[in-house]
Amino acid sequence: QVLVVGENRPFIACIVVLSRAGWERLAGALKLNPYELASLQAPSARAAALQRIRELTRAFPQHAQPRAVALTLEPWTIENTLITPTLKLKRQNLAAHFAAEIERLYQR
Repeated sequence: QVLVVGENRPFIACIVVLSRAGWERLAGALKLNPYELASLQAPSARAAALQRIRELTRAFPQHAQPRAVALTLEPWTIENTLITPTLKLKRQNLAAHFAAEIERLYQR
C-alpha cells in the first residue's frame, strides 16, 4: 500500500506499507534489526526504498517522482479506518494518522 502526498508541497513524497517478509529481507541486506521498529526510520532503509521507487517511476517526469519516503509495517485496514470496504484509501484519515511523519518528510 502506498500513499502519495505532495499537494501544496515542494515535491512528492510517499508512505509505503512494507510486507513483513519484504522488510525482513531488506533489513537483513542492510544489516538492520527487522524486529526493531526504529530500523524503519534508518536512513539506509529509506534510501533503499526510495531507490526502488525511483526505479519503478523512472519513466515519470522528474517532478512526478517521489523524493522522500516513510516506511511502515502497519497494514491499512477497514478496522483501523484507513481504507474503505471497497479497499480505497481514506486519504483524510491517512493524512491525519501520518501527519507527524508527513511533516518530517518535508523537513529533510
